[in-house]
Amino acid sequence: MNGAPHILSWLRNWPRGYKFAVLLIAAWAPFLLPQSPLWTATLMALATTLFFAATGPRSMVPEHESLSGHGTHDAES
Repeated sequence: MNGAPHILSWLRNWPRGYKFAVLLIAAWAPFLLPQSPLWTATLMALATTLFFAATGPRSMVPEHESLSGHGTHDAES
């Protein structure tokens, strides 16, 4: 399953306004659902997680992939 990198790439390519709207949902959750703290906490946690996933670095290359096959490896180094 190689869907997670595709989804993260899609989220990170969202316009800035969409990402800010997700953050506003998290901020307004206590005012939208004051009678149900469990749903409020769930909505805040999901929106905050989505915001952080969407605002992460655009290109993530694992270190072991970026070092493999580049340059020559000297036996003395």
